[in-house]
Amino acid sequence: MDFSNFLRNYIDDIKIISMTFPVNTQVQQEHILKKMEMTDNKIYINFLNKRLDQLIAIEEKRKNKEFYLMVFYEDEKTKREREIQLLRLTSSAITLSTLDLDKKIKIMFKLNNHNSKI
Repeated sequence: MDFSNFLRNYIDDIKIISMTFPVNTQVQQEHILKKMEMTDNKIYINFLNKRLDQLIAIEEKRKNKEFYLMVFYEDEKTKREREIQLLRLTSSAITLSTLDLDKKIKIMFKLNNHNSKI
């Protein structure tokens, strides 16, 4: 099922939000720093330094475009019904997942402060 079929089949109100977020390479940077601490090989350390510089540049310049789906409901029963319906309609064209609290806070901050950097 593609996205147009999803929109045809889901009849309740939704809002699609698109935002750009900076690419997060923090985990990779920490891994490289750990590798640098564990080795004595100068050539390998130079290679890791170059890779670390690349990751820092990627984090500064690149952005990810992310899309969020807002679903509206009146009560808990309606919420459960719509969640089941949304999960039934998901496919390779649209994949849904729940957001953790930290991500929700970042989204709300960005929605209310358009020109801010996160």
